[in-house]
Amino acid sequence: MYKNWKVLLEYALEKFSSVVIPSNGTFDQNVQETLKEYLNKNLYLQISLDGTQAVHNKIRGEGVFDRVIHNLEGLKEYASRIIVSSTVGLHNAENICDLAVFLNGYKFRYWKVSLEQVCTPGFDAEMDYCSWNKLVDRILPKCGYEVHIKKQFDFELMDKVLGKEHLL
Repeated sequence: MYKNWKVLLEYALEKFSSVVIPSNGTFDQNVQETLKEYLNKNLYLQISLDGTQAVHNKIRGEGVFDRVIHNLEGLKEYASRIIVSSTVGLHNAENICDLAVFLNGYKFRYWKVSLEQVCTPGFDAEMDYCSWNKLVDRILPKCGYEVHIKKQFDFELMDKVLGKEHLL
């Protein structure tokens, strides 16, 4: 973390009506206390959680999940300013429904769930739209809180319906 991050944050809070800090959620108690001061203003904190304990720790490192949950609990009085964010790919898709249930025990503004975007050419590990859309349908009934998630569009179906001439 940049050593003068508070100066940058104060500048951004003066210039913009709202500011979102994306975080892995592993900050220490001193940072948590400092954030509380700004969460009373126009700051929002987005904390990443990519699965329940075993899966999140496998992705982010041993012990990270507990640190994130500790900070989520420590900031519960600012729940309206906290966004939980998850990126879902083939490596954590099966566990994400368990995370949806787990999150029912916590307070936050909303859960932002995004499909992992694979950028490596020739790397065929991306979740297809059909699997993603089925996962979305499985996640939503488990959530007792607001969720920001979108289904993927079936471009192959559009091509079939419109015919190939629309591509010219």
